Amino acid sequence: AIAGSVQPTGAVDFFDGATSIGSATLAAGTAAFTTTALHAGNHAITAHYAGDSVFLLSVSSPSLSQAVSPAPTVTSLTAQPTPSSTFGKLVTFTAAVSVPLPGAGLPTGDVVFTVDGATVQTTALSAALQAAVATTSLGAGSHLVTATYQGDSDFLASTTSLTHQVVCDVTITGDHTGGLQVTSGSTCLTNATVHGAIVVRATSTGRRGFIPYSSLYGDAPVDDCTA
Repeated sequence: AIAGSVQPTGAVDFFDGATSIGSATLAAGTAAFTTTALHAGNHAITAHYAGDSVFLLSVSSPSLSQAVSPAPTVTSLTAQPTPSSTFGKLVTFTAAVSVPLPGAGLPTGDVVFTVDGATVQTTALSAALQAAVATTSLGAGSHLVTATYQGDSDFLASTTSLTHQVVCDVTITGDHTGGLQVTSGSTCLTNATVHGAIVVRATSTGRRGFIPYSSLYGDAPVDDCTA
């Protein structure tokens, strides 16, 4: 700002080092410029007045040192279907990354998905700030699914988790002699003992078997059964 009865007119250009970042028109000797475009790090800001018919040009000195910190992020996680899925059927987990105020901008980078502590996929953020993983390999039971946004040079990392339940159409327990035939969409053997083969009916498309915490004294089709 300049004191006096006659005020400068025109525009002031603002620079980050040698890079122009914007301009503003003088009003009563003052020009103000607002931006969200500065990357994280230290910046040397200067204001350049070009002058008018009365006033000579001038450049602010010394430059203004402006430090910009990486912005925090928030990661959310959803499952589809929810709140549970059926063993052997597709379930999709989608992570969405947002920037809470006063932060601004578009994060980039990767989201790492883990299930029960094991990494299952690393996916790049889309332009819509989302990343997804789809799987049919989850066993029956409860699973802790975690999505971690890795952050980038301008945005901090963030993480979130959800618990997803995988269920079976039929659950079989106890002692069975003479084998079993899988005839439902997904059949789970839990704490079961089977003396004989497990047969998955060839005419039953999509039939699956899951055999946790059980004993099998016979054969099971490896393409259709998971231990």
